[in-house]
Amino acid sequence: MKQHKIISAYKATNELSKCNNLSADTLWALYTLRKMLSPHWEFQIEREEALRNKYSKFANEEGKISGQPYLDYVKEFEELMNLEKDLGDIQKVKLKLQDGMGITIQMMEALEDFVVFEK
Repeated sequence: MKQHKIISAYKATNELSKCNNLSADTLWALYTLRKMLSPHWEFQIEREEALRNKYSKFANEEGKISGQPYLDYVKEFEELMNLEKDLGDIQKVKLKLQDGMGITIQMMEALEDFVVFEK
């Protein structure tokens, strides 16, 4: 699975973790999923920080990078986001959709590789 899909799913669980009107089953499913995705999120943060450090010497006074260093940065960032990660045998969690749960279509799309949504 591509790193960017994992990161999108983690961000969706992060947003949903702020909802205080979810059932205990839904909270547990999201907690379990978030714990599974967490090492990949931490890897992303570490790699982004390394890229920022690597290219910060090329930034101007406003913090912007241009020219070939910018192109190199973008290339490396895209490579990071497109890394193939082996998540093993993913055990999808089940979430029962309910009114007022705060989930958006974008969140559902980000989570579709990890969640079975039930109506």
